[in-house]
Order: sequence, then C-alpha cells, then structure tokens
Amino acid sequence: PDLKLFTVSGYPFTKYADLSQTLVLMKKDAPANVMTTMLNTMGRFGAQTGAPVTKVTFDSAIQNDNAQHRDILVFAENSADIDNLGKLEPEIILEKVKGNLKSNFEAKSKDAAPQSTVTEDTGIATIAQYESPYGSGRSVVAILGDGQDGSYLLNKRLMNPGDLKMVGGGVAIFKPNAQPASYMVGPDYYTGSLPWHQRVWYSLLDQPLLLVLFTLVCALLFAGGIYYLMHSLIRFRNRRN
Repeated sequence: PDLKLFTVSGYPFTKYADLSQTLVLMKKDAPANVMTTMLNTMGRFGAQTGAPVTKVTFDSAIQNDNAQHRDILVFAENSADIDNLGKLEPEIILEKVKGNLKSNFEAKSKDAAPQSTVTEDTGIATIAQYESPYGSGRSVVAILGDGQDGSYLLNKRLMNPGDLKMVGGGVAIFKPNAQPASYMVGPDYYTGSLPWHQRVWYSLLDQPLLLVLFTLVCALLFAGGIYYLMHSLIRFRNRRN
C-alpha cells in the first residue's frame, strides 16, 4: 500500500479518468460532513485527471459482484470500534478499518437490525489503504473522520493539493495542529503489471545489501564480457599477422 500515490494522483482510482472501475461505499443516511468529504474527493480526482468523474458507482452495501472487479472507496465516520484513533497502534487501526468495512457495508439479511453508534468528536481523521478482500490486485481506501471536527480536518487538506504530499504508507492519521503521521502497515500487494526487470528493481529497493551485491555482480559480468571481447580481438589480430 502507498497512500502517497492516492493523495498525489488519485491512484488506483484514476487509472480510468471517469472512475468507471470505482465503487464508492456510503451509508444511505450519511451525514453532511461525510457527503462533503466525498464531494471534495471527487473534485480532487477531477482536478488531477482533468476529466469529470461520471462513471463512478455508488452503493450503500457490497452486494453480489459489485466489488469484485472494482477498487473500493469508503467514506464514513468512525464507528465506536475505531474511535479514539490517536490512542491506537497503526496496525490495530488497519485491522479495525477492515472489520468496519465487513460489518457495516456487507449485505445483511432483511431481519438484521441496523447498528447505530455514537462517537466522540475528537477531531482526528484517518486514511487507510489495503488490498480488497473481494478482488485480487484491487484496493480499498477508507477515508474516516471523527465527527464534524475530523471531517473538517480532512476536507481542509483535500481542498489544498500540497497539504497531502507528505502522506504515505498504509495508514495516515490526521490530528489538529500537527503534520499527518504515516505508517507502513499491512501486507504488500501488487496492482497492474510491471516488466520483470522493474519488479526485480523494486524488490531490491528495500534490501540495500542485496542491491549492492547485485550491482557488483552486474559490474563483474560486464567487465568480464568486455575483457573476453578484447581478448578475442587481440587473438584475432595475432592470427592475421
């Protein structure tokens, strides 16, 4: 997961400028501050691609195959089980975000009673990204705020393109009067396709010793090839003489 790609360019949702492969999940009775966050995010996507987001799919629940071949964007307030974000470890936040998606947006039976939660307005917000459990190589990005203050904090940053450039990793936490804190949590996954040599390169970026060793091996092979070529030319000239 790399939230910097999301905050800077809207990736992976903006792979298609009209967001035709994006599923937005929101509650039917989403409050005004959540709606504002969604609209500002859509506007940010449009500004990044230069095209209107006219093909995005909206739903209040994951049903049938509506999420299997789409990247998922979740807008919500923190439920009680994700409250007090600033007091939790990033790994725990990510697991609670995943559980919140499953419990609040997966289709339930008609007899299931809706759950209502009350949250403390702490003015803290979070953006989390992880691989979609509904489709391999697809992403889920959840944008969550604690009440009016948390949503205001998110919207203030969404409306200023430069404010989110420092965000990265799998979980980003926003607090009042502080820079966003980013954490690299969650398992790695790949979206799209890369040539084999670029995959090798990206794999080596996190292993500096292996990268140095790989560079030395390549240098030795290159030097050996040059030596063999020059030696062959010298022998060829000697035979002619």
